[in-house]
Amino acid sequence: MALSPVAGGRSQSAEGMDNEGLFSGDRPRTTWTIAMDRYLIDIMLEQVYKGFKHRSSFTRNAWEDMVTLINKKFGLQLDKEILQNRSKKFKQQYNAVKILLQNDGFHWDEIRQMVAADDNVWDDYLKVKTLS
Repeated sequence: MALSPVAGGRSQSAEGMDNEGLFSGDRPRTTWTIAMDRYLIDIMLEQVYKGFKHRSSFTRNAWEDMVTLINKKFGLQLDKEILQNRSKKFKQQYNAVKILLQNDGFHWDEIRQMVAADDNVWDDYLKVKTLS
């Protein structure tokens, strides 16, 4: 996760993360926008509310529906694997934010929608992380 400097302290935003690059294997790599991420999360939630997620995974029909919806909305040709990989990325980001928030001095800034802390908190955290 990249750190973004912000007045009054450093912050970490989950919104700026995406998969960038030209190619992955034999297909172009998908560059995810904030709008695409938000839409994917919305349609994932719809599938949960409809009962199409069992334990920790969506049903095959749920994935097919999500692929169709996101491709139609954004004019893309994504497949189930791409959406599943993005879902894994969301989980990684969630866990990273969760770990940060468990540390003293870090808090969720509702206005900026990101983890925030004073500079000295970030400095102490990064010193410990660099040593481990």
